[in-house]
Amino acid sequence: MKIIIEKIYAHIGLKTGAEIHEKIAVCIAGELIQVKNNEKFESSYI
Repeated sequence: MKIIIEKIYAHIGLKTGAEIHEKIAVCIAGELIQVKNNEKFESSYI
């Protein structure tokens, strides 16, 4: 379990300024695809 917890980070979703649920869902899906494809990820929120 410790290994899994070390891989968790927040906030999820690409920072686009989206305010409605549908657009936020697309931002989250975009980040999930980015991580799945092992692309370098740098959070927009840090």
